Amino acid sequence: MKRLSILTVLAAVLLGAAARAETLSFPEAAPVASVTFPDDWDSEETDSGVASTTPDGSISFYLDVADGKSIETVLNDAFTFLGSNGVTVEEASQQARSGEINGMPLQSIIFDGKDEDGPATIQVGFLVTAPDKALVFTYWGTKGDEDAHQGQLETVVASIKPAG
Repeated sequence: MKRLSILTVLAAVLLGAAARAETLSFPEAAPVASVTFPDDWDSEETDSGVASTTPDGSISFYLDVADGKSIETVLNDAFTFLGSNGVTVEEASQQARSGEINGMPLQSIIFDGKDEDGPATIQVGFLVTAPDKALVFTYWGTKGDEDAHQGQLETVVASIKPAG
């Protein structure tokens, strides 16, 4: 009887863990990449990628698909988008970063700034998914509040994968 109880609990835990994440492949018609967000985040596919926000609104995370010809435009649009959402960037705080996520080269710029809730961390950059495709990402998080979601955010970033 104990064996059945342990198996039942294990199955419930595994099914519960699977239900707590939502993987989005985008764009839907011809996926370039996928990302997995926690199930309680407000996530959706947009015209050019995906968007997600934590339940408390302290983190906003966007991924947009770009090609070699549009990457500069999409990056500029990201900064315009930030401004239209009340996010200001302190230019003097700019820090460049590079690295790799799941085999995709990463280039980003991190800033201090402000949003409607106060001091914020802002990051804009791109991941190269294929020779002619990239993902432009836009992130901002309210300082202090974003710490509560650090583990989830690391899991989201680690889940970004090129399609196919």
